[in-house]
Amino acid sequence: MAAGDGGAGAASAGADALDDSTGLYAWPSGSKLAGELPALVDCRGAAVADLGCGLGRLGFAAAALGAGTVVFADGSPLVIARLASQLQSAQLGSRAQAVHHLWGDPLPGGPFALILGGDILYRPACQSALMATIAASLTRDGVCLLSDPRHRLADELDQAVRGLALAWTCQRRELGYSLARLMQG
Repeated sequence: MAAGDGGAGAASAGADALDDSTGLYAWPSGSKLAGELPALVDCRGAAVADLGCGLGRLGFAAAALGAGTVVFADGSPLVIARLASQLQSAQLGSRAQAVHHLWGDPLPGGPFALILGGDILYRPACQSALMATIAASLTRDGVCLLSDPRHRLADELDQAVRGLALAWTCQRRELGYSLARLMQG
């Protein structure tokens, strides 16, 4: 799944994560969120995670906006290898790292003040594990921004966060995507 770019099998088990090439595509809602990021949140100095990073657009946008650190996390080893090479070329040094991660576990390097995810809600069977990762990885006052092309997310989000200490809001953006904002609560 790709924050900003679609998914690469985070939340998929075993071979699915190896075979999933969704992280090699620039997913539209994630791209729109990356473009709107400066108007939505202050990244300066923040510890940021790009969850299900795919091409890494959200993480690169956060880095360009002054994030202190950025962790690019995806379930596809192929995506992570490609991103690790890009991070080296971008000379982000110790500010950024690419990590293999499957949903359900806390993100390495956390907790994070900001978690970003673009077009990563499309597999309902994986949403509980995704929300568990978010709940375990956000700072107490942190925020998670998730973009999705669908108009209604309420039923799915209500079910996915059940039993977790997460509160959420959702709004339809003028650019034609839904933005879910999750916080500890």
